Amino acid sequence: MEIEKVKVVDLDGKKLDWRNYKGKVIFLHFWATWCRDCLKEMPKLVEMANALKNNPNVLFVFVSDESPERIKEFIDGENLPFLFAKLPNSLKENGIIYIPQTYIFDKQGKVVKTMGEKGKWDVEKEVAFLKELGK
Repeated sequence: MEIEKVKVVDLDGKKLDWRNYKGKVIFLHFWATWCRDCLKEMPKLVEMANALKNNPNVLFVFVSDESPERIKEFIDGENLPFLFAKLPNSLKENGIIYIPQTYIFDKQGKVVKTMGEKGKWDVEKEVAFLKELGK
């Protein structure tokens, strides 16, 4: 997977241009509001993002194929430290067979790590890994 080939729009329908994030580590997480495993791991991902919130070199992007309205309804009132985006077509049409699915891209836009279904996140280890990548 190449970051430039992931076509997404923000929740207002504007195309997300990955060139605007060149030089950043991108934590790209495919999920859905109806996915129990996605919701189960959310607290650990929030913890990771909050630990890195002052690091301008790391960006957490959560991508779903659900409607912007459904995503907005889900995140309304929540303090989630992620950039939310939407695929213009289905997850499967983008090669995402199961969720949650995460791809971590280095500052050059290359995949350096993937985490599949039911990710068992070790927050401390992942934060250290993302910090190192972002140097």
